[in-house]
Amino acid sequence: MRKTEKELLSIKKQNVFIFEKQILQGKIPLEDISQQFSGIVHLNNMNTFAWDWIPKKIINQFDIDVEEESKWTLEKFALKHIHPLSIQKLAPLYFRALKNKSSEPLSTVQYVKVNDQLDYAWVHKTCVFSFELGKIVSISHFIKGLESELDKENKLLGEYDFIRTSYEKFMTLTNRQRQILKLLALGYMNDAIAVELNISSNTVRTHRNEIHQILDLRWKNVNHSQIYLKYAFHFGLV
Repeated sequence: MRKTEKELLSIKKQNVFIFEKQILQGKIPLEDISQQFSGIVHLNNMNTFAWDWIPKKIINQFDIDVEEESKWTLEKFALKHIHPLSIQKLAPLYFRALKNKSSEPLSTVQYVKVNDQLDYAWVHKTCVFSFELGKIVSISHFIKGLESELDKENKLLGEYDFIRTSYEKFMTLTNRQRQILKLLALGYMNDAIAVELNISSNTVRTHRNEIHQILDLRWKNVNHSQIYLKYAFHFGLV
């Protein structure tokens, strides 16, 4: 069955989240991580947006001098690779994310060229500003053939099933609810959470009920402590 645009967008956001998670874990070399994903997997400098790392196969395929381009200024890198009309649309989005220190995945469609030998092409890019890594973590796909490439990734990334089935629910939680979920996963009771966050116990109970509703835990005969810990572990709260 053909996926909707919303489904494709959700998958791409999940994938960039998984990509960042794998880098932070530091257990798998970047080159090996990149082989799990289709498209162009890359890291960019958070200040200049220039290349920080790209897989060797992409460097060779498109003849990219990463070492040289990593020294470029923001203006030089943008004008070299991104069409001026796309720059006008992208700049406010990216600078707002930087200013707000947003860790939410950002998906955009851009008109770009990888090198001087190629014409501009439409690319769908999903990225996250990883302040923990100090880099922009991105996965870019040429729009042609996007859906079939994502289907391949789904099979390769099967071990992350919990993230895939729970991603939309978790991303709905507010920052405060994530703080409380983290403390619940660590075994804090309501009164202890209230003290830790300097809020009332009633406020904690309200947030906790909302967390249960968002994560679909209300009225279910499940071990809530295990579920709290599972969310906290898979989504990087602990």
